[in-house]
Amino acid sequence: MAESSPTVRMRQLGMELRRLRDLAGKTQTQAGAWINKTDTTISKYETGGRRIDVGNLRSLCQLYDVEATHVAFLERLARESGERGWWAAFGSTVPHWFADFLGMETVATEVWTYESEPFPGLLQTEEYVSAVASSRSDAERFSRLRATRQKRLVDENPLVLRAVLNEAVLCRIVGSPEVMRGQIRHVIDTAQLPNVTVQVLPFSVGFHPAMVGSFTALRFPEVPMMNTVYVEIRGGALYVEKPPDVERYTATFEHLTELALDEARTISFLEQMERRYSAE
Repeated sequence: MAESSPTVRMRQLGMELRRLRDLAGKTQTQAGAWINKTDTTISKYETGGRRIDVGNLRSLCQLYDVEATHVAFLERLARESGERGWWAAFGSTVPHWFADFLGMETVATEVWTYESEPFPGLLQTEEYVSAVASSRSDAERFSRLRATRQKRLVDENPLVLRAVLNEAVLCRIVGSPEVMRGQIRHVIDTAQLPNVTVQVLPFSVGFHPAMVGSFTALRFPEVPMMNTVYVEIRGGALYVEKPPDVERYTATFEHLTELALDEARTISFLEQMERRYSAE
């Protein structure tokens, strides 16, 4: 059974603790003395090599004079890094390299995604998912996993989703014209949510900065150092974590939003594609 992999979150939490310590002008030795730990332990906290308990986290934040809302977010991460993730119930349907993504998506404030071929998982209908997973032995669990992820768009603190779709996403018939028609209608409806923005990048744009492939940015405005970019590859995934690299993807995404159709023209374009599939 796939367990929650806290590695990425622990490492990012550690990076933030180091940043806060540096801002406060404290050494690892001083931080360790404050919570009665060695500087070696502080180093392990800051590299993600050891999980920090909430009590010690709170004490360090007091030493570093961290704002209360920031502390609350870090405490949440510290607690969840030691818990089994909800996705564990889906067993081998969630490979280890995707478990980290689900862990971060679950606590992220925003997701910015560029898709070159399929519709983003957060926007897929049950029929579209079924077509995508038709050859999988775990198709039913795969579909339920997608549906569970999508609940974040409508929960009490909804995820902010910004999606840029290559026109190819709309042209690639997955399942059938009927499935595509329903999928496009679902995107149109979901785009009405105040926390969801969808833009289409038309073929007419020509060359663009994301022609190397799709990517998804998981964003944490409360703790920018935790921002991560996820790039799926065959049989695995790459996690881009270094701030300069993350910023390059951020700039690329913003450039794509400038090249893409605005929200109103996107809806018109989607409705045109919906009519096209209705006629087939």
